[in-house]
Amino acid sequence: DAGASSANFVSLMQELRNALPAGSLLTTAVVADAGNAAGIDPVVFEFVDFVNIMAYDGGGTEHSPMSLAQEALASWGAKGLPKEKRVLGVPFYARPGNLSYHKLLESDPEAANGDQILYFDESRYYNGPATLRTKVELAKLEASGIMIWELSQDALGDDSLLSVIWDASRQ
Repeated sequence: DAGASSANFVSLMQELRNALPAGSLLTTAVVADAGNAAGIDPVVFEFVDFVNIMAYDGGGTEHSPMSLAQEALASWGAKGLPKEKRVLGVPFYARPGNLSYHKLLESDPEAANGDQILYFDESRYYNGPATLRTKVELAKLEASGIMIWELSQDALGDDSLLSVIWDASRQ
């Protein structure tokens, strides 16, 4: 029952907010499409500091294209989530499967130049550096930050996606 779940979630967030020490952050994560989140009542937005919008694992083969990020931020904005509380989620892995970005680069260093790679005769889709730079720019306009899933999947050194996000956020 979406109505009961929604009311319970609002109560949980309100109770957590009241129980946490002053200055504590309270966040939640949500699906990309607010239209599929009947259990999230916009009332909850007043109790949380940030809402991490998981704009990945979307339908289709690409799983996290730029269009999904744009649609996700717009749908949560339309649901009443203020820009200051929106955080855009980005993946550090490829689909299908769950192939980490660092494994992609181990198999083909040229993977850093795109968003798709042929891996054991199967196309894998991910967010490369260029796409992440564009998503950072989108987040600067339509959100308050970026969150990632998941740090251990990143490459080290010059190929780090976290470094790409950091550099893009400072421009």
